[in-house]
Amino acid sequence: MLAGALLFSVLLVGLLVLQHVLARRLWAPFYHALGELQKYKLDQHQPVYLAPTRIPEFKELNSALSLVLNRNQRIYRRQREFTENAAHELQTPLAILRTKLDMLVQAPGLTEEQAGHIETLLDVTQRLTHLSRSLLLLAHLDQQLFFPSETVDLAATVGAHLRQLHEQAAAADLTLKADLAPTVPLAANRALLEILVSNLLSNAIRHNVPGGEVRVTLTEQMLTVENTGHACALPADQLFVRFRPGPERPPGSVGLGLAIARQICETYGFLLSYHYEAPGRHAMRVRFK
Repeated sequence: MLAGALLFSVLLVGLLVLQHVLARRLWAPFYHALGELQKYKLDQHQPVYLAPTRIPEFKELNSALSLVLNRNQRIYRRQREFTENAAHELQTPLAILRTKLDMLVQAPGLTEEQAGHIETLLDVTQRLTHLSRSLLLLAHLDQQLFFPSETVDLAATVGAHLRQLHEQAAAADLTLKADLAPTVPLAANRALLEILVSNLLSNAIRHNVPGGEVRVTLTEQMLTVENTGHACALPADQLFVRFRPGPERPPGSVGLGLAIARQICETYGFLLSYHYEAPGRHAMRVRFK
């Protein structure tokens, strides 16, 4: 009985080991394809390589995966190139259009009605210029292009933008309040950080109410930009969508400010979130650590 039990145990263990080895060998193409999918990035330039196999089912799977992934890469590259080319090509005609409109405003004999029409065209031209630059920046951020980093004092950057926006806030009957840490060094690109701070502050001023306030708090872990506004929470899942429509979107806004802010935060591993506190206080928080 002992000999029979020992022999049965040896056979069972041997069978399990053989089954495991055969299963790993047979499923090797599947695990290789799974590993390639986990490493796959839409913006990579190299085509996806899937190991050849003699198993018909895995051959069909690899063929279908290669077709879908390569086609998605091709479509992504075309859309990215279109966005870049459109944004670049729009800059020159828009600059010429703005120059001609400025010259037309200064022309003698211009009536008040004509000046009003030209002023409207200037505003539209300015909006188109801002839109093309924003699209170009988003295209660069989507591609995860290299932006040179340096040690930037975020406290100084926020303070400088608050001083620049003081007159704009006063014209809108808003009060600016700031509680900033003495220094908050961050390793990032200076221009991108300035765009992030500018977009958050401009958004807080644009979506405010007469007689309201903008409160900015900066610590070593987090930047908070809080503003008064409508007494209801905004849809948090839609705030960072590009070209988001809605009644709360003011005239003249291109709808890309918060989308750009989120993309910059994702580039550096920051966490951008929206919070609402009654009555009517909206806050954008950027957590660094």
